[in-house]
Amino acid sequence: MAVAAALKNLVRRDPERVAPEIRKWLADERKLPAALALRATRD
Repeated sequence: MAVAAALKNLVRRDPERVAPEIRKWLADERKLPAALALRATRD
């Protein structure tokens, strides 16, 4: 939960830089378990 909260804070501070990187990370199949956990915490 702490990591998801930190990512949300980063996106709020600099959405133009952070959001595209998170989207790329979520699309990477090698990181699927972590991506699924992050998707579950999105607002």
